Amino acid sequence: MGKNTIKFYEELKTENLQNLLKGLETAHYNTDYIMSEVEKNGGSVSSFENKISDYQIDISLIRMELNKRLWKEST
Repeated sequence: MGKNTIKFYEELKTENLQNLLKGLETAHYNTDYIMSEVEKNGGSVSSFENKISDYQIDISLIRMELNKRLWKEST
């Protein structure tokens, strides 16, 4: 994560960025659901927590980039 990730998101076409966001949101939801099921059965969820955190960061970065583009288009 870092400057390279942000630069990558900045260089993607808006349509591709939107598709990536949808995919990450789905993966985040699925991972969260699986983590809940593992936790119910007494399993370790530490690896899931790390993945959830990664998804949340990427989702936030993509949303910020999309919002930035919308702001530029509206001005």
